[in-house]
Amino acid sequence: MGTENAIPLEKEGAREQNDKLILSALETLRDPTKRAKLKLKCTVPAVCKLTKLSTNTIRSRSWAVAALKDMKAAAKRKATEVEAGETVPPAVSLVDALRGRVALLLEQNSLLFDEILLLREQVKARELRIEELQGKRLAAI
Repeated sequence: MGTENAIPLEKEGAREQNDKLILSALETLRDPTKRAKLKLKCTVPAVCKLTKLSTNTIRSRSWAVAALKDMKAAAKRKATEVEAGETVPPAVSLVDALRGRVALLLEQNSLLFDEILLLREQVKARELRIEELQGKRLAAI
């Protein structure tokens, strides 16, 4: 009797694991750079390749098939916009993003260096003041 209840729990656990794999594959396919890098299209076989699950496992999830259709439709709309001559917002290239980040870091580095120099001057002034006070105290003794 105990094994009868265990089987549905195992199947449910496997189903949840498969759902997680499918969701992960769909996220990968939603990202155009990852999709291009893997040379995949928004299709059920692409999800099968990413998850190593069968096509029937993918097709049995209507939400996964619907998500793939939405991704295909979005890609098709984008392609027709490009063909129609509409401007597509330019994506910031990785090199430009890195250059901007380096420029920002160099500016921050410069500000921090200026602050260090200022603090060093303050420390020197305080050390001189301490030496003066110690000299006066020793002279008074």
